[in-house]
Amino acid sequence: MATSTSAPIKSNSHPVAIIGASYAGLTLANVLHLNSIPYVIYESKTPPFSFITGGTAFNIPSYPSILMKLNLEYTGVDCETRENVICKLWERVKGNIVCGKEIVKMEKCSSTNEFFLHSLTRSDGTRKMSSCGPFQCVVGADGVLSKSRKAALPGIYLIGDARWVNDRWYDLGYRRISEGADLAMVDAVELGEKIAGVELAGAKVLDLDKKKFCASEKWLQKRRRQIIILVVLFAILAGNVTNNRLA
Repeated sequence: MATSTSAPIKSNSHPVAIIGASYAGLTLANVLHLNSIPYVIYESKTPPFSFITGGTAFNIPSYPSILMKLNLEYTGVDCETRENVICKLWERVKGNIVCGKEIVKMEKCSSTNEFFLHSLTRSDGTRKMSSCGPFQCVVGADGVLSKSRKAALPGIYLIGDARWVNDRWYDLGYRRISEGADLAMVDAVELGEKIAGVELAGAKVLDLDKKKFCASEKWLQKRRRQIIILVVLFAILAGNVTNNRLA
């Protein structure tokens, strides 16, 4: 029988900050929890949450195998709704979730390579700024409008929509929209296993493969793509001007 128990979280290393408590963030948290890697999840919303409607017709073909890796019970596709999936992932890691804090800024200390997060809390009509940290790395699971992606610092990693929003741009986001939950959970398991692997080996999280998940690398990829598009458009425009002069 699958259970939600795990080894106690280690306290002798810096935690991982996860921004966003949806499919990607919660799956990653479960992987880290099972490997006793310290983490904190920051979620801007406060309970009770509203879940996207649509019944069971959502595309997570990897879900059964992911639950097996997370040592969670799979009760069959007919019993799984969006709400059930989130609640199942939430239950084990809820003690490490901080709700109602919107992360608005991320800073990296150049001398220690540690991160500090600045958050905005809204309550009783007031807005309060606060800081938290240090963190060894930050994982942005905060969707298409990801602030983690905008920060684009080495040591910030992206999973789910935060990563995929700029990938496969030529299909106008069709794959991300149609397979978003599956991509998010697969991303989270892969990155979580990488983090656990280097942590347990005594290495630094910053030594992870950068090209796939690193926010700064994704930022460079986007800028290269924009430059290529501008060069092509400029070449086309220049060609048209030359042809008009010859005519």
